[in-house]
This record gives sequence, structure tokens and C-alpha cells, in this order.
Amino acid sequence: MNEVAATAGYFVSRLDGKKILLEQLEENLEKLF
Repeated sequence: MNEVAATAGYFVSRLDGKKILLEQLEENLEKLF
């Protein structure tokens, strides 16, 4: 695996993690309101 692919995979996994966090935040907000 070359460095470019490894870096791209790292950023994609970071974005997926942020997406999951945002979805959890939205669910928590819906429970509050």
C-alpha cells in the first residue's frame, strides 16, 4: 500500500467517524426537543 492510498484511507475513515458523530448528535437533539 503506497503512502497516498494510506493517507486517503485515513482521511476517509476520519470523515466517516465525524459523520457518525453528527448522526448521534442529531438523535440526541431529537430526544431533547
